[in-house]
Amino acid sequence: MAAWPRALVSMLVCLVLLAIAAGMPAARAQEASPPGAECAGAHRVTEVRRIVTREGVVLEDRNVTLPDALPLAWRNEHVRLRYLVDVSACAGTTSAALEFFRVGAPFVVHADGTPLQSLLTRRLFVRAAPDAGGAPATRAGQAAVFNGRIPNLIGLPRGARTVEIRLLTLPYIPSGLVPLGLGPTNTLMPMAVADMGRVVGYTDAAAGVMLVLALLGGILWLQRRHDLGFLWMMLACVSWSLRALAYYDRNVYLPPIWYEQLNPFNILLTAVALCAATLATLAPGGAGAADARAPADWRHRPRMALVFAVASSAVAIGLSAWMGSGAMLARGYAQLWALGLSLATIWWIWRDRIPLPRLYRLATVGAYAGLIACAAHDMALVFGTLPPSSPSYLFWGFTVVLLVYALITGDYIIKTLNRAENSNLELEQRIASKSAELEQSYQQLRRTELAGALSSARLHERERLLRDMHDGLGAQLMTALRGIEREALNRDQIAQSLQDGIDELRMLMDSADMGSDLSAALAAWRNRWDNRLGAAGVQLHWHLDDSIDGLQLDSDVLLQIMRILQEAATNVVKHAQAHNLHVQARLVQQNEQTWLHIVARDDGRGLPRGDTLRSQRGLRNMGHRAAQIGAQLDVANNGDDVQGGCQVLLALRIQPPPERPERRRHARTAEPPAATATTPAAFS
Repeated sequence: MAAWPRALVSMLVCLVLLAIAAGMPAARAQEASPPGAECAGAHRVTEVRRIVTREGVVLEDRNVTLPDALPLAWRNEHVRLRYLVDVSACAGTTSAALEFFRVGAPFVVHADGTPLQSLLTRRLFVRAAPDAGGAPATRAGQAAVFNGRIPNLIGLPRGARTVEIRLLTLPYIPSGLVPLGLGPTNTLMPMAVADMGRVVGYTDAAAGVMLVLALLGGILWLQRRHDLGFLWMMLACVSWSLRALAYYDRNVYLPPIWYEQLNPFNILLTAVALCAATLATLAPGGAGAADARAPADWRHRPRMALVFAVASSAVAIGLSAWMGSGAMLARGYAQLWALGLSLATIWWIWRDRIPLPRLYRLATVGAYAGLIACAAHDMALVFGTLPPSSPSYLFWGFTVVLLVYALITGDYIIKTLNRAENSNLELEQRIASKSAELEQSYQQLRRTELAGALSSARLHERERLLRDMHDGLGAQLMTALRGIEREALNRDQIAQSLQDGIDELRMLMDSADMGSDLSAALAAWRNRWDNRLGAAGVQLHWHLDDSIDGLQLDSDVLLQIMRILQEAATNVVKHAQAHNLHVQARLVQQNEQTWLHIVARDDGRGLPRGDTLRSQRGLRNMGHRAAQIGAQLDVANNGDDVQGGCQVLLALRIQPPPERPERRRHARTAEPPAATATTPAAFS
């Protein structure tokens, strides 16, 4: 009987061992299928629950497929969007995350009422120790506001089954969420980094380059305060680099509505700064170099438009934020101004209203065309024509335009420095040449003291003659002119005769006073005739080629040239019924000879078809004076059209000098051979 207890104990031990052996496979199976096995890999979340409210009233609460299309009525300040994402598949995982590629507005993320933080952020807004789930928690329970334009990776606490995503303002695109990524952190991290590189790229480097360009532009502007192109270039670079730093950050540090509204205003500021830099003629050879008066007439209105664009857009954005309504309209208003200013800049450059070298014009227009294409792409994204996961190119479009402006400015600076260096070398060469000439003149003067005395006597004689003509003939003519103005004589005829006498006296004085410099004599003639022609309704257009600078002619030759020009201008005022008179002077090479060409061309009624040269005393006098200095005179219509205007061409050979006929004191040639013209009947 004593053996039965031992047998019973042995049977119980065997049963326990059998039970343990039977449970071991189940235990191994349990170890082989740990909690969260279904979260072993990353997968896309394409269905979420969307809750739409307006001032506390629920407008919609249903499941939607991502990306979710938002009607236009929901894109305003009074509608609030919330999304509930089921993450229970990763509830048992110690390290899980939710990847965002793009969200329609600044947003916050909560899990079971706890705000979540980004795993990619470098900002120190978290406590030193993570919570029990392994995800960092925000300080004092405050939720971090994330930038919806930038990809992000949000850590999930252990045990979280539902994540709430709340948009804080109206979306800038017609979608709230795009498909999300859910899975282990170590699997999603490379994907999030790749998406970040694809969206952000080298924006930090580009922003740094633009800040350097802004610094250089500011330094150049401080040295040249009158050149506002450098100032506007600096402001454009600063504005766009600040946008890159603000809108390519993962977090939002402004109120969400202001953050979103400042984006189109920043785009407008950059466009305005670029347009102002263009109007300020950044490039060499700008419109201001051609005619300082012409640009001021048409640039006033564009500059006023720039001021109005900035002021009105700022008021629209401020009012929409203050009233809590109309934010979409304010955005569109600012963006339309930016687009219009860019198109206007392209038009000004392409139509040569702002002259640029051909290469610069093509580069600038090409850069702006690329900017417009980038803007069209991004507007298609904003209007929903493109999928919400498409990249944005507007930043790079503006960056290329800024770089083109910077290259043009750099080339302008280099050319300016080269011109300054060459001017210094040329000045030194001229000083050395003048020093040698002075030394040679001094030696020649010492050898020819007697000739110098004779020359001095001639100089005194010339001054005496000038003084006599001024005090005698000049005073007499002026007195007679005043008498005619008082109606003591026939005003029209005698006043004109007296005026001609005064002009003759002034030309005699100019020819003696100006020496032998052609440019100075022509300048004196223009100064005398510009107002007279303007009073008669004739606009004088003056074109002197650089080749005549320093050209020295005999005083008698200068006097005859001035008389011929005076006769031509008198005919234009009296008979041609013209509105414009073009006077040109240049040197021309023909058959290894150098000729001086002086052209006076009007747009009046022109010459008649009959040859009346012999009956026109004024043109005969012009031909006679041309023959006296060995020149050739040609008077003809501008074309076959009788109304095409008349042209007077005086050609004087400079090298070798012409053979001039002997002058006789009281001689007049009846028909000079050098003058070939068809003279209008009204000319005299």
